[in-house]
Amino acid sequence: MASCAVIAWIEALCPRLLNFSGVDDSKSVTGLLPVFIHTHREITMSAPHDICQDLNMTGEEMHERRKNDSELDELMTEYGDLDQRIVDAEKPTSAFISDEEMTAMKSQRLELKDRIMQRVESSQAGG
Repeated sequence: MASCAVIAWIEALCPRLLNFSGVDDSKSVTGLLPVFIHTHREITMSAPHDICQDLNMTGEEMHERRKNDSELDELMTEYGDLDQRIVDAEKPTSAFISDEEMTAMKSQRLELKDRIMQRVESSQAGG
């Protein structure tokens, strides 16, 4: 659900938009939030995160490590699935999810990335 601050901001800054679109500006723009969110998603649409680049590794190096480390392979699979869910959720055509849900998914992705980095670093130190 959009916060009251966002609704107030839209109502305060969009009277011309409301009149231009034929909407009676005496009514709340709450009904227009899906349009705003759609436009916002279009502008902020993300791309998948390249974790190999973050780890200064090539895809081939990561592939070799995953073949030899089942825990790393599981973490990378989970990370890739979650990253794709986030990218899909940020597409303009996706169903609306709350800011809280998006924040939770991004936090989980960050935690997975930390675990992957620890796993890679520990294998480098041990090997």
